Amino acid sequence: MAINDTAAIITAFFGSDNNFLYKQNMARTLCRNIKNSGVFTCLASHSTIDEQTQKYTNISLYDADNSFQINGQPTVTHNHGVAELTSMHNAVNSLKRFGFKYILKFPFDVNPDLNYPQLIEDCKATGKHLVSGRWDNDITIGTFAFFANIDFFLETFSLNEVYRCNKDLEYAWFDSVKEKGLMEHVHFCSGYNNFLGNNMTQFSEGAGTKVLEYPFV
Repeated sequence: MAINDTAAIITAFFGSDNNFLYKQNMARTLCRNIKNSGVFTCLASHSTIDEQTQKYTNISLYDADNSFQINGQPTVTHNHGVAELTSMHNAVNSLKRFGFKYILKFPFDVNPDLNYPQLIEDCKATGKHLVSGRWDNDITIGTFAFFANIDFFLETFSLNEVYRCNKDLEYAWFDSVKEKGLMEHVHFCSGYNNFLGNNMTQFSEGAGTKVLEYPFV
């Protein structure tokens, strides 16, 4: 399979509660499985990254700035999606020197037992620049897990779009793509947690305050 043009981005923030080490182990497990599948792996975190986890990545990026705003935008101060967006851009900026064309993005706390090379090929087979889920409406684009052409991501969700994030990130990305007339390049999966038939259950809930039992495989 031709996966050498695609890098996986894993975004992470573990918080400061008693679940820190458990969440860190989630990230380590996901990174290990993706890297061992042959996919170039980049971990972009707003929490410190231990040496063992770094060994299961090709690139590990730690950014201490977990701010929910950039230069005062958005005007609301509670959207943690802005910090998530900066992690994505930290990763993409670092990946540029390798010449990758696509990214496969996951948060650190999803089901780690997937066939990642096959998922990449399935996403490419759609012929679209972006493959993602959506909430139970037709005005969102999922940011929790997606496959994207890097140029399309940078065109439609640059940090210049952060002013849109007075709403959740999913609405902000949809608004940007729609206004630019590029919706025809998006393939929507049948559900937010159903990524082309793959279960993308998230194992930390409530902004990370509740942690479910994780399948460490």
